Amino acid sequence: MLSWVDCHRSIVRGHGSIVSGQWSVVNGQWSMVSGQWSVVNGQWSMVSGQWSVVNG
Repeated sequence: MLSWVDCHRSIVRGHGSIVSGQWSVVNGQWSMVSGQWSVVNGQWSMVSGQWSVVNG
């Protein structure tokens, strides 16, 4: 699990769209219904507040 700082930096470097979700600094993770971010070194898939690497 990445720290919230690492997640934030990844998001700043990339771009994407979110259908529904929110950022929680306390938990340090995304809580989402659906959505995906594309970053420089691959794609991060965020579902149910978890990070998983896809082609990254």
